[in-house]
Parts: sequence; structure tokens; C-alpha cells
Amino acid sequence: MGFEGVASLIFGVGLLLVAILVFVFDFFSKKKELKDHIWRANLFRKQEKYPEAIKAYLEALTLDGDLVEPRRNLAWIYRKLERYSEAIRQYIRVIGLEPEDYQTHNRLGLLYGKINKEKEAIEHYEAAIELEPNFAIAYANLGMLYHNSRNSRIREAIECYEAALKIEQTFIMVRNLKAQAHLSRNEYDAAIMLYEGTVRISPEPEHYLQLALAFNRTGRHERAISNYQRALKIDADSVVALTHLGRSYGLVEKYDEAETELNNALNINANHAPAQYQLAIVLTARDQLDQAMAILQQAIQNEPTFSKTAKSDTNLQKLHQRPEFDQLVEDDQGEEGK
Repeated sequence: MGFEGVASLIFGVGLLLVAILVFVFDFFSKKKELKDHIWRANLFRKQEKYPEAIKAYLEALTLDGDLVEPRRNLAWIYRKLERYSEAIRQYIRVIGLEPEDYQTHNRLGLLYGKINKEKEAIEHYEAAIELEPNFAIAYANLGMLYHNSRNSRIREAIECYEAALKIEQTFIMVRNLKAQAHLSRNEYDAAIMLYEGTVRISPEPEHYLQLALAFNRTGRHERAISNYQRALKIDADSVVALTHLGRSYGLVEKYDEAETELNNALNINANHAPAQYQLAIVLTARDQLDQAMAILQQAIQNEPTFSKTAKSDTNLQKLHQRPEFDQLVEDDQGEEGK
């Protein structure tokens, strides 16, 4: 090989080395830029600076559209901001990259439910369940979708709740949802059994309260009273429990106890309209009509919707005959119309 040939070879090798160096530099430069975008995006997300985070995630995805975690985080932000359609688009891309991501199918079910696309929501919940048959949350979410459906698909909702409870028997939210579904079908005993199981698993005041309310709906007021009392042993200052306890005492005509508990509620919250309203009923039953009118007026002032309730409430029949009652109801309805 002559001098010119050697020179040409050296020149060619030099050009190749330069090209390789340029490629390597460009590769690492883009990698660094990508890493910087993701770092900034995650920082902005943590700081709840969502517009800045969105911009940084989009810049990262422009450099590499196959990044799954940044796309999930971007979808999370859109969901947080209630930009549901944009969140859906990002989650669909995630599914395209990771078809077996059952968690994202569940999220898509939730989002489609938010925009009232029931068919699509069901498809994604079912896909999540198919990918992970022991995914109790997906069964619960599908059950809630059926429960709140315009077509009132309560039976299907109950079946989903049952499937979730087979997987996780102590899933309190699902137990309560299933009980509510039974109550909506007037299946009181089934609801009570669920609530009784719930208080055994988790003896919290709100669970005793739910059980007591179910007993009230079946007319078993003494059983309701005992459960309100259990709730109050745990949380003695529960205005809601005291109010319902007072109401239940009134329903079994134990007016002294009823008045005591309702006044206890009002000692904690003097403007609690439900307690005022129930006290008006008790005072009416005891023929203390002046006091009943005064407390009813306070209840309506604090909660105007009680005006309509009072007008049709047969427990206040004795007050209906008083001229100031009509004036009270008419004045309040006039205020509501303004």
C-alpha cells in the first residue's frame, strides 16, 4: 500500500472515530437531558407544582415515548386535576407498553366511570380481573359502578361485592357497600348480618351507628338503642349518635331519655339542626308546644330543608294547627326562593 493509500485509510479511520464520538456524545447528552427532565418533573410533582411537572414529563416523553413510569405519573397528575380525558390517553399508552398492567386497567375503569362511559369502564374492570383474579379492589369498583348505574344493576353489584369479600373477608368498605345494596332492596336481615360482622371485625363508632340505623329501619328500635349506646361508649361526643339515640328513644315513647340525649347533642353543638328538629318532635309529643315551636324555628333557620319536612311530618300534627306554624313555613320557603 502506498503513501496515499495509507493516508486515505488513516483519514477514513479518523472520520469513523469522529462519527463514533459524536454519536456517543449525542447519546449521553440526550440521556442526561432525559434524566434532567424526569428529575425536575418528579420534583415538581412532589411540590404539587403540577403545570411545571406536566411540562417536564412531556419533554421527557418527547425524547423517549416508551417510558412507562413518567407516563403513569403524568396520568396521575391529569387525574388529580380532573383532566380525565388526558389521563385516559396516557393510561392507554401505558397499557400499550405493558399489556398485563392490571392496576392501570383498574384506573381506566375509574376514569371512564367519571366521564359516564359505563361500557368502557366495565371492560377495563373486567380486564383487570382477568389479569389478576384476586384483585378485590377491581371487583369492589365494578360493584360500585353497577350500584350507581342509571339502570340500577343492584343484583350485579351484590355479586361483585360477594366476589371481593371471598378474596378479602375483612374488606370493610365492601361489607358496608353490600349492606347498603341489600337495604336498597329492603333485604334488611342480610344488611344487618353484614353490619354485625363488621362491628366484630372493626368495633368503631361509625360501624355501630350503621348497624343501629339498619335496626331502626326494621322497627327494632331497642336493638338500635343498644348499638347507639355502644358507639357512644367509644365516642361520647358524637353529636350524630346522640341525635339518633334521642330519636330512637322518642320512637319507643321514652321521652325523658329522648330529651336528655338530644339536649346532650345540643350541648356539644348548639346549632345541630337534626337534633333541634327531633327535640321539637319530642316536645310536641309531650304537649310542650311553645317550646316545640321555638326549637323547630331554630332547626329551620339552621337547615331550611326542614321546612318542607315539618309541613308533612305527622309527628308535628299538633303544631300544624297553630297559625305561627304556617307563618314559619311560608317565611322560610320565601327565603329559599330568593
